[in-house]
Amino acid sequence: MKPAFKKLKPAKQNIILLSAIEEFFNYGFKDASTNRIVEKAEISKGSLYYYFGNKSDLYNSCQSYTFDIFIDYVKNYTQT
Repeated sequence: MKPAFKKLKPAKQNIILLSAIEEFFNYGFKDASTNRIVEKAEISKGSLYYYFGNKSDLYNSCQSYTFDIFIDYVKNYTQT
């Protein structure tokens, strides 16, 4: 993910990443469509590539995002 993505509001970041995660989950990396991702996230295709560079970078960002959520969950779960 590029620095421009980090400048977005967290809510918009979540919408973009969750749209991509759903697409990758449903279709796998190869058959995932950036057209469906941008439609669901309500951004332009140019913006998607401005934020991530390519589909592989977007996929890697989704992996990092889900890993971070998992780690936060585990930390919170073990503290209670």
